Amino acid sequence: MLSLAYFGALRRAELVALRIEDLDVAHRLISVRAETTKGKRSRVVCYSPDIAPVLIEHLHALRGAGWMRGSLFRSASDRNRGSPLSRWAWSKTVEGWAKEAKLSHLSTHTFRHLRLTHLARAGWKLHELTTYAGHRDPKTTLIDDLAAILRKCRHCSSVGMSGNLISRGSKPLTNPPCPGTWASRPCCPRGTGLCSQRP
Repeated sequence: MLSLAYFGALRRAELVALRIEDLDVAHRLISVRAETTKGKRSRVVCYSPDIAPVLIEHLHALRGAGWMRGSLFRSASDRNRGSPLSRWAWSKTVEGWAKEAKLSHLSTHTFRHLRLTHLARAGWKLHELTTYAGHRDPKTTLIDDLAAILRKCRHCSSVGMSGNLISRGSKPLTNPPCPGTWASRPCCPRGTGLCSQRP
């Protein structure tokens, strides 16, 4: 979940609303449905090939439990096993990580901010970031995401945050995108311009 939240720059509600059928595993793409987004705008985002094996394993586990369609993330609790994971359950999980890693500003939205900041530092233009984030107005991208990450999470740099999460057994969050313009990234799946890897 953390990896998809980061690579897709997904909001909490978008992440927990993901369905198995929203994934295009062959091209490493995620369709974010309009009804799950804050601005009611659908978009397509991507994820790293590094997390593909874990995601495939998760999909096989779901299939083995009889779920071929429906929620991608399901509760493992005895009380409501198999029901779609709630946004509150995801928030509690991240809060637990924050306490364990001693990152007081870590929240479910931090992964989104961090991804957009990494893409900006890699040379993505404002309109590209706005599209990837699912914002209508580029000003929202500047105010909501880039300013927030700089203001709240100076200590959550790609090195610092990843290092703290690695120390508790998680993989790093960083996977720099390739350089180039939106339309000319050769490593982007199906020429979408949405990329997560250097060629």
